[in-house]
Amino acid sequence: MVKLSAVIPVHKDDKIIVHCLQRIISLVDEVVIVSGAPEMDAPDVLKPEIANIAGDKLSWINYRDKVWHKDVAIRQGIDRAEHEWVMPLSADMLVFGLEQAVASLDSDPLIVCGNQINLWRNIWHTKDCVRMYCIAPKAGWPHKELKLKDWRFVPEFYIYHLGWLRPFHEQIAKHRRHIERGLWEDLGTKVLELDDQGQESWAIHHVLRYRNDSGENIFPPEFIVHHYDTWGPTNQMDEYVRSYEERHGVDFYTGIMNAVPPELIV
Repeated sequence: MVKLSAVIPVHKDDKIIVHCLQRIISLVDEVVIVSGAPEMDAPDVLKPEIANIAGDKLSWINYRDKVWHKDVAIRQGIDRAEHEWVMPLSADMLVFGLEQAVASLDSDPLIVCGNQINLWRNIWHTKDCVRMYCIAPKAGWPHKELKLKDWRFVPEFYIYHLGWLRPFHEQIAKHRRHIERGLWEDLGTKVLELDDQGQESWAIHHVLRYRNDSGENIFPPEFIVHHYDTWGPTNQMDEYVRSYEERHGVDFYTGIMNAVPPELIV
């Protein structure tokens, strides 16, 4: 019988992961938590709650590098994973349709694809010559290495990414950190050459385009209402727009369009 390991990097004390685990725990055989936050090592924070849900399926490791990079944390988690299949997740993702995705593994694919989520054959165990995105993210997706028969698409398999329910200013700050940490490589270097307004405007473009293109922020109204008390005001974008205009003395949409060269907007 096919077995599945979920790999979840956790960078801060965030109770969202409890909701994440509750949705997957009955369908996975192992949960590998890669903890990159010092406070997570304390027994009185989230580890007891996570252990209570995951039970003997839990494998807990501490992030080994000095600077936190999510891709590196995922690779460290996959290295620890015991089973043939792995499911990399963020701690703020709710998974739907996992049962259908797991059922498709019996057809012996190398990758099972959903909407914004994938299951990968763990190459440490299968030795298949697959360049996975989660193993070598800078190399890109492995289109050339895989044949059509190696893929399975399961339309019922998708996520709600709760990160898009966070306040708008937190999302902007996150993408500015990514630029500063070099996660965007050459593009990031060019963005860092812009002034402060330009860098902020680039992050705004990225968040708005990603929100509108990915579909990850399409939550049912009852879902948003249910989680409103957990994260506070759902978006706070109007407040951010006013702040931007006050700080930069320009209309928000005019400002973000003029502050970033078109070739840097992706």
